[in-house]
Amino acid sequence: MRCRVALSCQVHPLASLDLARFKRDGGRHHISLLCVRCGASLSRSCGRPFVPSNSKRKNGMTKSTLDLARARLKAYVHKDRTAIEALLADDYHFSSPIDNELDRATYLRRCWPNSEKTSSFDEVIATEDGNRAVIVYEAAAAGGHRFRNCEVTTARGDKIVRVEVYFGWDMPHKAPKGGFIENDAGA
Repeated sequence: MRCRVALSCQVHPLASLDLARFKRDGGRHHISLLCVRCGASLSRSCGRPFVPSNSKRKNGMTKSTLDLARARLKAYVHKDRTAIEALLADDYHFSSPIDNELDRATYLRRCWPNSEKTSSFDEVIATEDGNRAVIVYEAAAAGGHRFRNCEVTTARGDKIVRVEVYFGWDMPHKAPKGGFIENDAGA
């Protein structure tokens, strides 16, 4: 079993943390981090292996999870099958309201053809927390169809291992401002 250590600076909770020390002490792992704004030292130990955040680049070799998520969307816009295949881990899985844990091969067979209709992804919000990135985007497809979705991307190293898509709404919204429409799918 693996654990992740959650640490944040008490004074600057949104500040980045730099790795100061990671050592194995007997059967335990110990990590020390420094707040980049005030230099405060934070540390934690555990009895299980620590999995460091994917967002810390090491010698320029590791891309952040947000970089990987953006590269996946870019591959759709550029219709670059080679690029998307290079991004996806062998044990990759994809879920959406209509897709339940598709494996890599099924995802590429079922979802990749949508790249032919995809013309752009415009970020609305993008954030990253360790090995997960969240992007809310407005996308444009063939025929001028626009819609908003949210995706949660999980990475391991330089590979994407999981994407969850949460469907949003068409642009412009079908409901009047301040109003609503009935859900035909049932509750």
